[in-house]
Amino acid sequence: MITEFLTRLRFMIFRKEHSELDDELRFHLEQSIAVKVATGLTASEARRQALIEFGGVECMREQCDQQRPGRWIESLAQDVRYALRGLLKNPGFSVVAILSLALGIGASTSMFSLIYAVLLDPVPYADWQRLTYPILLNDDQPGSPQRWFTLTPSQYQELLKARSIDDAVGTQNISSEITGHDIPEDITVSYVTENISDFLRVPPLLGRNLQLSDANAGGQQAPIVLTYDFWMRHYNGDRDVLGRVLEIDHNPYTIVGVMPRRYTWEPDVFVPASLLPDRDRNPMPVMRLKPGVSLATADAEIGAMLQQFAKETPQNFPSRFRVHLEHITDRILGIMGHALLLLFAAVVMLLIIGCVNCSILLLARGMSRQNELAVRTALGASRFRIVRQLLVEALVLAIAGSLIGIVLAYFLARITFGLFPDVFMHESVITVNLPILAFSIALALVSGIFFGMVPSLRMSRPDVSQVMQASGRKIAGRSGQARSLNTLIAAQIALTVVLMGAAGAAIGGFMRVTHQNFGYDPARVMAVPLPLHRNAFLTRESRAAYLEALRQKIATVPGVTQVGVSTNATPPHSGSSLAFEILGAPSVQQEHLRGNFVDSEYFSALHIPLLQGRLWDESENTRGAAVAVINQTLARRFFPNGNPIGQQIRLSTLRIPPSNGGEVVGVQDTDGWLQIVGVVADSLNDGLDKPVLPALYMPYTRFMWMSTQFLVRTQGPPLAALRSVRLAIHSVNPDQQAVRNVGDLEVWIEHQPEWQQHRLFSILFGVFSGLALVLALIGLYSVISYSVAQRTNEFGIRMALGAQRGHVLWTVARNVGITVGSGLAAGLAITLSIQKFLTQWTANNAHDPLVLAAVALLFLLSAAGACVLPALRATSIDPVQALRYE
Repeated sequence: MITEFLTRLRFMIFRKEHSELDDELRFHLEQSIAVKVATGLTASEARRQALIEFGGVECMREQCDQQRPGRWIESLAQDVRYALRGLLKNPGFSVVAILSLALGIGASTSMFSLIYAVLLDPVPYADWQRLTYPILLNDDQPGSPQRWFTLTPSQYQELLKARSIDDAVGTQNISSEITGHDIPEDITVSYVTENISDFLRVPPLLGRNLQLSDANAGGQQAPIVLTYDFWMRHYNGDRDVLGRVLEIDHNPYTIVGVMPRRYTWEPDVFVPASLLPDRDRNPMPVMRLKPGVSLATADAEIGAMLQQFAKETPQNFPSRFRVHLEHITDRILGIMGHALLLLFAAVVMLLIIGCVNCSILLLARGMSRQNELAVRTALGASRFRIVRQLLVEALVLAIAGSLIGIVLAYFLARITFGLFPDVFMHESVITVNLPILAFSIALALVSGIFFGMVPSLRMSRPDVSQVMQASGRKIAGRSGQARSLNTLIAAQIALTVVLMGAAGAAIGGFMRVTHQNFGYDPARVMAVPLPLHRNAFLTRESRAAYLEALRQKIATVPGVTQVGVSTNATPPHSGSSLAFEILGAPSVQQEHLRGNFVDSEYFSALHIPLLQGRLWDESENTRGAAVAVINQTLARRFFPNGNPIGQQIRLSTLRIPPSNGGEVVGVQDTDGWLQIVGVVADSLNDGLDKPVLPALYMPYTRFMWMSTQFLVRTQGPPLAALRSVRLAIHSVNPDQQAVRNVGDLEVWIEHQPEWQQHRLFSILFGVFSGLALVLALIGLYSVISYSVAQRTNEFGIRMALGAQRGHVLWTVARNVGITVGSGLAAGLAITLSIQKFLTQWTANNAHDPLVLAAVALLFLLSAAGACVLPALRATSIDPVQALRYE
């Protein structure tokens, strides 16, 4: 077998078999001649009879050549060369066809690249399919699940013994500051267990990761590992950073490594968890399940263990909770899984439209090749041989389009990542790798066969007798081929209308999100997060006085007009979901409201108007008075027939955990009755695309965490005043840092997941539908131009017999109108049938009839524009020239 393979390979590569075959044929012919001469024939007669018996040297050579190994490859190469010559002779046709395919293949490959990067290879961590983390579903606050919780060191060690866990790493993120500079810089430090390197198995970019030998390393030798973003931001990518000392909270750390770009956990730096005192060590586990263990099995075991831990340390857990394990990629799958699949379906439709466009072009071009194909058939070419030649031409187009499409896909995918950085996982990267190349090659082959099959089968049966008796142009206009063209263009129009309908719904949804009434004014307001140091301001009075001093100092910054405090009430997602009850009203146990902790300046800073009653004053805020303000929704829903002012309301599940180490401080009766003193206008508090929920506002001094936010309204661009605000904070407390990533509320809105998703849909669907419209119009223009060219003689005869130009124009427009109308009707019918599906997957209202009407009108106008030039050309035909036209 090996010898035979090598022999065939040698024949195919070196092609020496022609000379060897000629020598063998010559030998047999000379032997036959010699035998006949020996019988007494003359040399010429002997040669003549030998040739007659031999059957002709050329014929014998052809028969032997057909049996030669590798002949099919040579024949295929010949077809490829012929196809290339044909494409070069028709550059206009070639460019349009290749670009049509390049757009479809490029868009499809780019979406596959996104799916591969986001869904199939989202993170670089070892065995990432088995990496999970537990989520606590807080039954007391169903709208605000508690994602993170803490374990004591002994509980963490007990958790590692679970039968379903293969290994785990403990993390604990703490907001700290880089000291040693004029203004402290905020930094997030992750205290991780020292097995992090073996757990994730991601090689560092520089140096090393933390390892088991780093446990209990302290002093100047305390190691620290930098993330890629922090290394680039703080050290400008300096590769000589190893061995330097970084001071955090006045403690020195030696830099031992820099992690690669795809290693993008939330913190900025990593240090060993053993550096934390035992009393402050509360790791959050990220677990790797054992092979074959299901999430349901792990849920049951881990849930039982956490319920036991809650009995030991009730301050670390909600009073009622359930446990749910999530894969580390579940969040992005939930947000973008359906979106990417829907976008992939859209680009597949775009690819089909491009393929149909190429089928139209090939069919129109092939009709003018009827003479050539008839001659091939008359000379003995089989139908299979003609079909193969035409399919090879289609595959050459597909491969050329695929090569251009791969380049387009790479840049399109990277542009998509750049436009929507908050939509995808930060670990995901776009690369041209083997799976993506294999997908592109397979797509090219399938596309070539798909769009080449109909023209190949249609044109592989030329009517030889008619072609030999008439010109190719006259025969090319047969009704069967015209029906094929009209069917293809109608299908192309239908798919284009479906894409444009989806794009209209996506764009309409985005416009509704961007132009809705937020209920507050985000312009010229920035949110300045302020984390407090651990073990600082452990009483309500000291923490409230400190925050008020900071607020007053920020208010003195030039250009600052108002400063409000928002502990948990920065819209459009604001407040904590809390159960409540109203004094004297029926039980509302199943109802929840959004509880917000703010000061009275909060409303003026966001321009939220007071509709009824009053706000609390400064003295009430200082002492954490039991007063509250509610929004319109709560007042309308629960006080429909009366005045809510003076009514009593209680947040029955709001409690300060005992012995929480100062993490939360406030009044002792946090869950006591509150008197409603005012009603304010509704503002978004559950996202951009959901209705406003009932909300209650109370003085933030009743319940204070270790961090808060100042909402700063300025006269000009808010970020221009950021440095002055930070200097003001520094003047109150030189060790107080402000969070680095400060944004104004307009940018805050644009970073919301629903905003990003709506924007992603509207832009990509708009681009894809625009490309589909262009391709459909190219196909329509090609069909009309071809139809006019084929009917030149007919139009000449009509006009010679007295037909008016308007009649000729109507004849062209009527045929086009039937095709466009049928395709448009089919497209609208499909769009209406999938409205529910589009609404569910895009979170947009796809039922708007104005969107469909606009789509239909736009396509009719576009199609009319594509008809103008060919129709005008038909009406300007000179009858004398038309009668001579061949």
